[in-house]
Amino acid sequence: MSAAGSSEEQFLCSICLEVFSEPVSTPCGHNFCKRCISQAWDSSRICSCPLCEEVFSIRPQLKTNTLLSEMVSQLKLEKSSRSMDELIHLKEVQCDVCSEPKLKAVKSCLVCLSSFCESHLQPHLSAPRLKRHQLMEPVDDLEDRMCPTHDRPLMIYCSTDQKTICVVCSVREHKNHTIVSLEEALEQTVAENQRLVEQRRLKVQEITAALELSEREAQRETQQMVKVFSDIMESVQRCLDHHTKVMEQSLSKHKERAQALIQQLQQEMCELEKSSTEAQQLSLSTDPLHFLQRCPALPLLA
Repeated sequence: MSAAGSSEEQFLCSICLEVFSEPVSTPCGHNFCKRCISQAWDSSRICSCPLCEEVFSIRPQLKTNTLLSEMVSQLKLEKSSRSMDELIHLKEVQCDVCSEPKLKAVKSCLVCLSSFCESHLQPHLSAPRLKRHQLMEPVDDLEDRMCPTHDRPLMIYCSTDQKTICVVCSVREHKNHTIVSLEEALEQTVAENQRLVEQRRLKVQEITAALELSEREAQRETQQMVKVFSDIMESVQRCLDHHTKVMEQSLSKHKERAQALIQQLQQEMCELEKSSTEAQQLSLSTDPLHFLQRCPALPLLA
């Protein structure tokens, strides 16, 4: 699988939204442009991952993601090879064998560390010894594709140390490590990135579902509390109405008794006033016997 064959979004820095430049990996496994993540941490009081927001107590030492760098380089090469209009604006790789004027190279050899035009490439297509050489689209950075230790092409990938190595490296410094081809490493990285994207998509769905469940549960509990308080308020209102009715009935009875007593007392007052008037008239008589015989007896208060 080629880099261009996969989604180009996987090669975009989530900070600048451009294709990775000097991609580095954080301890949590996310990748950013070295300059982008450095500037982000320089301007922040804490060091955290812009994607998963994991906080690092100590600012991590950023390590270059060599595989991702290779993938980005391959992506850029494949994108360039697909568009002739873009190729016009690029610097053409010249044949290293041609004398001036040099012709345009059509292939580069990772063994010879040279680029060849169509004419000078013929020996690599016909000679048995040269046909074993690894050819690729013409590039002008062949030295960067060579192992600085063994001066061999960087043709394989060490998954253990996450770096591109040569064949000699695989049997010396990286002996007993997990070694895969660059193509396989590329496929594994793309698949891993897709797995991480899918993992986060499922996590988002899980959080969203949990949030919706919490909202429904909160709404249900709120409705229950509203009903409980409504029942309490109705019960209190019933008690208040009953108490008010009882008090009104009791007050009505007291009022009736009081009015009856007042009416009785008023009647007695009238009789007493009448008796008092008669007594005053009789008191004018000089005969006490006559007064006492005629004066009515005063009623006693109940």
